[in-house]
Amino acid sequence: MTIETGLLEQSYIKEETTFAITPADALSATDGIRHLELSLSSKKNREASPEKRGTPDETQSLPRRQSQNFDLSSIMWEPSGTLGTISNIGKLLEGGVGSKAVASLNTTIASGGSATGATLTSGTGATVGGLVVVTMPSGVREVTRLKTVAGAVVTWDSLSVTPGAAGAAVVCGVSYVLTNNITKSYAIYKYFNAGGFKQCCYGSVVDRIQISFDGSKETMLAFSGPSASYADSTVGTVQAKPGSHTTVGAPVAGLTGNVYIDTAAFPLIAAQIEIQNQVVLRNDEIGTSVATAIAGRNNRRQVTCSLTFFLEDTNLFTKANAVTKAVVRILIGQTNGSMLGCVMPSVEFEIPDIPQGTGPLRVTISGRAYATSGNDQIFLGEL
Repeated sequence: MTIETGLLEQSYIKEETTFAITPADALSATDGIRHLELSLSSKKNREASPEKRGTPDETQSLPRRQSQNFDLSSIMWEPSGTLGTISNIGKLLEGGVGSKAVASLNTTIASGGSATGATLTSGTGATVGGLVVVTMPSGVREVTRLKTVAGAVVTWDSLSVTPGAAGAAVVCGVSYVLTNNITKSYAIYKYFNAGGFKQCCYGSVVDRIQISFDGSKETMLAFSGPSASYADSTVGTVQAKPGSHTTVGAPVAGLTGNVYIDTAAFPLIAAQIEIQNQVVLRNDEIGTSVATAIAGRNNRRQVTCSLTFFLEDTNLFTKANAVTKAVVRILIGQTNGSMLGCVMPSVEFEIPDIPQGTGPLRVTISGRAYATSGNDQIFLGEL
């Protein structure tokens, strides 16, 4: 016998053509992901019978609905390096927010450039809600969200200054945009390559997304949610591991990029962002023991953030005290195809506590992202 070692894990994620389809969709090398921590869990949830039998013993268990879930608690967000090519983990981002818009727009401002919009040389692929990166006169690149698109004429959340004369570069790649409903499900596989043990959760739905931006580290993602059914080497059927494991992209760290609060540059140390979908599976009817579909949301979607910074810039204190909402724009990277973007158009902050200590003080402020016109609490992009 061979003891399994976590060092040799490999994982694959496949979008399902039908919820928890059996037999499962064919798995290929390009479904591979490079992860740090992934757990696939299943529980019988059986309960001891409460029947009275003359002694205080528990003598039998009763069947209850089985529960499954996945927790991809740590994975680097690695853009593909090519505008318009989705990252290896982009499928879960799409499943967790609801939709994606794919463009490979690498154009310039033709005329009318302003802090809030422009006429582009080409608007092909530009869509409302898509993220774009605009090169400013200083050479700094800023991310913003397209608010309206009419051919090549676009408006966006205000940049820090007017981009300048015609010719300023504008690029757009893959953007992830919120929708009313979560409809995608996934088969998630984990293979232990020392002894051959393998696991799978079918009908997996993204309920929670966490994004960690850090000035000194790679951008990290975490995903978790319920699953319909579970299989491993001892129960059910898990497909054989594909002959190879193919992924695209490379890590990108916060050593390059920038952060803006409204139109002002902000010296941010780190940002933690969480999307809670409040999604549940359909798992209640007589005659079923596992989930058969996505039931929907059992509460409102929540998007929250916590921003950490040195106690020097009091802009967010002012906004918290005045209950003034802010646009938060985060860009990681500065190279086409290898940038990550996040825009939250309306964030309300809570007054933060002042930390204790003797060195440079770091403050963490919490915020909640609100919608302005619907499904626009947050926008994400690989640019």
